[in-house]
Amino acid sequence: MTTREGERRKLVFINLANGASPESIMSALKMSRAEVERDFQFVAKKIRAYRFARGMPFTPCTSVAEARANKAILLHTVERLNLDVSADHEVKTLPFDVNPGGNLSEAEQKMLEMRLRAGG
Repeated sequence: MTTREGERRKLVFINLANGASPESIMSALKMSRAEVERDFQFVAKKIRAYRFARGMPFTPCTSVAEARANKAILLHTVERLNLDVSADHEVKTLPFDVNPGGNLSEAEQKMLEMRLRAGG
């Protein structure tokens, strides 16, 4: 059975956060240890970017131990992410002086950006 990359990444992160061993994930998804680690770090980076862009509190998730300690918050956040897209291009916010704290939604940002370009 093949899964989309995003679904696979989500499975890896959720299972590691819930206490599964990397070896069991490696055998179940037929992945190498490096691929499991890469998927985990990809999702962790997406979570950090998502929470930062929305002005949410920082939640450590750079290691499996941190993910397990903060799993309730992280698993709630991971459900909101598009994990098929690169983590490097996810954060879309206006400069801090226009959007202090990053609390505007993307639609609100676009509306504000249009107003600023129009001069008012």
